[in-house]
Amino acid sequence: MQGFKSRVVVFDFSLDTRVEYYEEHIVAKVKDLDISILVNNVGLNQIEELRHNSLENCLKTTIVNIYPATILTAIFFPLLEARSNKFNKRSAIIAITSQSDMHFLPGSPLYAA
Repeated sequence: MQGFKSRVVVFDFSLDTRVEYYEEHIVAKVKDLDISILVNNVGLNQIEELRHNSLENCLKTTIVNIYPATILTAIFFPLLEARSNKFNKRSAIIAITSQSDMHFLPGSPLYAA
């Protein structure tokens, strides 16, 4: 589509959970764009029985699979809403998720949760 820009921001969500870190390493990289769509696509899976998984890995998997989509939506929703109200333009938030909660996936209880 002519006149549209997109930008992919690569970010390791397991490094830091502070909102300021997200703002510095994600929001700052896209603040020059007229953002109309936020695509949340993040997930981490370690195929291993829960009883053999360390508590550190359990925590990391849970944080990466839940926190980023929640915090990014909270950060970008007001911007998308303001854009929509000011310019009467549509905005969207797309959450790409796994279907592993709908199918038996041995060794992936945290990913499917």
